Amino acid sequence: MTFSIRQEERYIRVDLNKNFSRADLESVVIVSGSLESRSELTPNKLVVVNAEVLDLRFDDLFPQAKFREGIDFASEFKTAIVVYNDVNFGTSRIWQNIMNSPKASIEIFRSEEKAIEWLQN
Repeated sequence: MTFSIRQEERYIRVDLNKNFSRADLESVVIVSGSLESRSELTPNKLVVVNAEVLDLRFDDLFPQAKFREGIDFASEFKTAIVVYNDVNFGTSRIWQNIMNSPKASIEIFRSEEKAIEWLQN
């Protein structure tokens, strides 16, 4: 499976796996939006990039970021993105820079433990 999404106790966990694609990104946005809409407060998200290289470009990311930007989220929330290499760090920085929702705070980490710690503070 190219991705998985599950509700954890304190956040939504999203794993992006091998062969994750633009179509998968669209699905992740829809599914996570559905989970968010079920909560009184917008849940934080932990996104773990397990794929060796995310094959996503600006043109793939931009429409999804703009869609998310237009959502009136119930509350402020954090998204921690965990990456294990420089290529995925760069792709994640693009997402971080184009996602301009005033209620979203996005940080990128190289360690899942540090990401979870940030989400819980």
